[in-house]
Amino acid sequence: MEFVQDGTRNEESHANRSLYRRQIKELLTRQGIDFVEINGDHLQRFEKAKQHITRKLGITTRF
Repeated sequence: MEFVQDGTRNEESHANRSLYRRQIKELLTRQGIDFVEINGDHLQRFEKAKQHITRKLGITTRF
């Protein structure tokens, strides 16, 4: 996803985004934490997240 500077985002975080993403994934994997990567625009990510919540937890969202 494209980085959009909205005035609240840290430029250093943007420069190291790939590194941080990889480190987080490695940490979750080492700890045995199941996770799903979601991509797309904001609405697509929201819809995919709802689907994963329903599948994983059996919770149907109202939104």
